[in-house]
Amino acid sequence: MRRHNKKIRNIIIFSLLVLVLILLSLGGYYYNKKREKVNKEVLEKEIRDSYNEYVVTKNDCLLYDDNLNEIGKLSKNVYLELDKVSDYSSKYFKLKNYDMYIKYNDIIVADKHKEDTRYQNYIPFNKSVITNKNTQLFIDNDTYYIINKELELPIIIDDSDRYYVSFDNKLVYVNKNNASVIENNNSDLESAKSIAVLNYHFVINKEAGEDKICEPSSICHTDTQFDSHIKYIIDSGFYTITMKELEMFIDGKINLPKKSVSITIDDGWFVYRAIPILEKYNAMGTLFLIGSLAPVSDYASNNLEIHSHTWNLHNISTCSEGRSALLCYDKNKLVEDLKKSRENLNNTTYFCYPFYEYNNHAIESLKEAGFTMALTGGNNKVTRGIDKFKVPRYVIYNTTTVDSIAKMLG
Repeated sequence: MRRHNKKIRNIIIFSLLVLVLILLSLGGYYYNKKREKVNKEVLEKEIRDSYNEYVVTKNDCLLYDDNLNEIGKLSKNVYLELDKVSDYSSKYFKLKNYDMYIKYNDIIVADKHKEDTRYQNYIPFNKSVITNKNTQLFIDNDTYYIINKELELPIIIDDSDRYYVSFDNKLVYVNKNNASVIENNNSDLESAKSIAVLNYHFVINKEAGEDKICEPSSICHTDTQFDSHIKYIIDSGFYTITMKELEMFIDGKINLPKKSVSITIDDGWFVYRAIPILEKYNAMGTLFLIGSLAPVSDYASNNLEIHSHTWNLHNISTCSEGRSALLCYDKNKLVEDLKKSRENLNNTTYFCYPFYEYNNHAIESLKEAGFTMALTGGNNKVTRGIDKFKVPRYVIYNTTTVDSIAKMLG
């Protein structure tokens, strides 16, 4: 009997031990499942919190393809746009403009950048850059992409020591000494062989009586006249260019559309009448400002760039060969004024001559002050390779009609 009871007791103890082991095992299983669930939720929250449509890389990091194979690198501080995300279980976000992915913990949320997309109006050269695994696509000197596969990218700007191309919806560059280039038919569009630069002065409103105080009247344009000219230019499909684009066109660094034009305004008076019209048609204008006239902030607009018309030397001089002080004033005095103008205009290198007058003395002073291009009158179009210190413009008068503008642009 005792042996029988002992046997039963052992069976019960064994069963209890088995039951305890089962319960411990089940407890561990459910505990691990719960922990996995918590960890998954924590991870998904981290991924969700790191996502934004606009981000920047917070460190040097890797790029991945659809299969999450490494295909390239990014430097720190590269701005990216990401695809929309509906599932935050993946640790990788897709770039908006390319089939490439970046890991969630390599980025931080950023505000939307206003990208400069003017280059998208340029006509590519019929040459392309071929990348390899060592090719760096620079955004600036410190930020870049490295894509470890061959890319064929049309050349958009052929600069002195670098080629600019479009990648990830950005204008980036490749150093020429690290680039392979092939001939390629990238565009059949016709590019400009010459460009008209239009020169306005004072945009006035007659109802406000401004015609009575504007002199000389021949260059006092009514706001309705200016509006009709700008409307014609934009309705006719013209691309309104900046001074930098004009300079690069002259130097042969870019191909601009056949329908390209530069709209310039001299001096600075009554410009508040011109700005809303430029903004209305989203046309780019250039103001050559007499620096001492008013602070640059008075002319702030995304549709108006500002360059130099001297700091305070737009006055009638005693020079024997003309009215402009630039023709005969002491060179040190000229350079001092010109440098002050540059410093107050974000170190611009673009200038237009008072009264359209220049000579070698004026040009030498401009070069010493750091200018690279100067505009005058002349009523001719700008062509490639011309003297950049004698850039011609069409002078617009209050009698200039839309038909006259059409002939200048044609």
